[in-house]
Order: sequence, then C-alpha cells, then structure tokens
Amino acid sequence: MTMNRMSKCLLNVIMSLGMIFSFLGRVSGQEKTILNVVYEFKHVRDLANPEPPYVADMVLSLAKNTSRYTTIYVYNNNKPALLAQQEQLQSTASSSATTVVGGLGLLVNNGGVFLREETLKDLKEQALTQYTFLGNKTYLLNSKIPDINWKITKDKKELGGYSCQKALGDYAGRTYEAWFTTDLPFQNGPWKLGGLPGLILEARDLKEEVQFILKEITRNTDPEETTETFQLYPQLAIPVNAKELNRLEHSFIKDPIGVLNAVFPDTQVAIMNMEDPGNRSLDKIEEYNPLELD
Repeated sequence: MTMNRMSKCLLNVIMSLGMIFSFLGRVSGQEKTILNVVYEFKHVRDLANPEPPYVADMVLSLAKNTSRYTTIYVYNNNKPALLAQQEQLQSTASSSATTVVGGLGLLVNNGGVFLREETLKDLKEQALTQYTFLGNKTYLLNSKIPDINWKITKDKKELGGYSCQKALGDYAGRTYEAWFTTDLPFQNGPWKLGGLPGLILEARDLKEEVQFILKEITRNTDPEETTETFQLYPQLAIPVNAKELNRLEHSFIKDPIGVLNAVFPDTQVAIMNMEDPGNRSLDKIEEYNPLELD
C-alpha cells in the first residue's frame, strides 16, 4: 500500500472515530451537572396488595440541555470521586459486586425487587434514552420526550422554599398532578415528566399509585460530574421498543427469582433486603400495576 493510500485510510479511520465519539457525546449528555434533585418515588406495584408500595430515592441530575434520572443507590456508587477510590482499590484487590458467596445476590426492599434504570433527556433533540437492567441484561429504549398536554391551574404552594404552581396532565394512561417552580432555570422533571415552564418538584397520579415527592435540592460542586449515562458499556445494551420493555419489566418485577433461575439454573439466588436485612422473603406480585398503563 502506498503512503498516500495509507494516509487516506488513516484519515478515514480518524474521521469515523471522531464521528462515533461525537455521536456518543451528544446522546450521553456530556454536560456538567448544575443541580441534583432527590425525590422519594412511590409505586403501588401490586393492586391486590397495595401495602407496602415500592419506595426508592431517585436523583434527577440537571444540566443546561440534558438530564439524568436514576436511583440514589446507582448515583452514589458512580460518583467520580468514589470511582477514583474504587480504581485504586481494584489495583490491589478483585471485586465481585454482583455475586455473593454461593450464588447471586438480588437487591430488594419491602415493596419488591430493586429496579436499576436510568432515564436520560436531551432537551435540544427532544430525545429520551432509557437503560433498564433486568436479570443479567441491560435493555435500551430510545424514544422522544413525551409531549404532555398540561393544564396549568391557579393553585399555588411552597415546596422546599420554592413557590410552585399546580398543573394537570395525562401521560401513559394516568392523570398526573404536578407542582412546578419557575424559581429555578430548568424546564424538566422526574422520570419522563416535563414540558412545563419550570421544574417539577412534586408529581402524583390522581389515584396516588405513582408519586414523586421532593426530598432535597443541592447544587453540584464536583467539576467532574456530568449528566452522561453511568452505563460502562452502553453500546452492549439490547435495543427494545416500549412494548417489549414493558413485557420484560413485568416478568422480572413479578417473578425476579424465576427470571434469574431461567438464566442461571444451577445457581442459588440470595435475597438482600436493603430496608430489612433480616428479611429473606419476597412476595410474588398478584396483580401487576405498571407505571405506564398504555
């Protein structure tokens, strides 16, 4: 191969890699986090046994044009400073974060199996990216940010020291009551909710089967923290559509041990309850109540 042809090939490779990294940077949200909002998320997963509901603290990390919404467990275990410490420890010791002695560990709380997922928004592109970890696989759902037709009311109240106004809107088979503030320079909200002229600090469906309750707002002081995904290998996530993801979530939430046993038939599953460490039981869901009804 001549030098000219080699140079052209090298240039093509460099340009291709540049396009790939540019694309990855755009969709993963390479913006510095400005604000972190913590919500208490409540979900009545089982209509036959509504108590206790599934409860998890969630973190909405906000940048100018992008955001990331995930569990506080995932967030705290992926902070840049903590990851740097872990890298130092791993240089002298091995890690087995997903296994326990004698088998697999299944994280649960009193409301059911713990769900590891991320919802990323790109407001400029109106793009929504969702990563969901079920069993031993990560699934990827790409879609548009929902266009919710909100009706803003005159009702007002204060949340966390911020003046808020009430709005009502329908999304995925549920009618949500949302309280948003214009005191903060964001037009966003927890999970897939948004589209109001402010930041949603509280939301619940009218049946109170799904709730997002404000717990804390903090300004980010870590210059390394961005709103990009925490997925180590996002390119390996399995693309699915909304219908497929709902079916997979339903199967896993309803019978997570059965799903794991189907993948690892000769492996024992150890239940680890984050709220009640002594509780090794997990009730099966009788009447599953998905977040998105349609």
